Amino acid sequence: MKNILIGLLAAISPILFADANMILIEKDGIFYEQHSNIPFSGEHITFYKDGNIKEKLSYSLGKKEGVRRTYHENGSLFEDEIYKDGKLEKIFKGYYENGLLWWEGHASNNLRHGPIRVFYESGNLKYEGNHKFNQKDGLWSYFKPNGEIEKKECHKSDLIVDLTQCD
Repeated sequence: MKNILIGLLAAISPILFADANMILIEKDGIFYEQHSNIPFSGEHITFYKDGNIKEKLSYSLGKKEGVRRTYHENGSLFEDEIYKDGKLEKIFKGYYENGLLWWEGHASNNLRHGPIRVFYESGNLKYEGNHKFNQKDGLWSYFKPNGEIEKKECHKSDLIVDLTQCD
């Protein structure tokens, strides 16, 4: 009986987990199932070899849409992002394997745009600043692991300028 059950599971597992093997191909910013000319719509999940989820993301007409989550091999959340019409939008976050926040930033129209904060694995702030259309802009502060200020920089259009130019 045990051998019959194992044989039955082996026979139907490719059917139950067929989507786990689905490969998406990107062509000109649109995702398709491999060997298809129809833009993919639906949820796509990829897995690590051990069966843990690696990435979970929905698509609409071949474009990323909604929440994208990636996971560390241990199963803990790694990245949490939001897509609209294929573009990164709003707050995006990354996490260490221990669950503590690694980074938190803002995006608009697939560009880093707004404040960003990056943390050490201890949870202490590593640096913070602001992006404007994917370029560093304004005051950026960098911290040592113990929390002491290491340095400050003023950026204008991704270039370091004199600190007096920052408000």
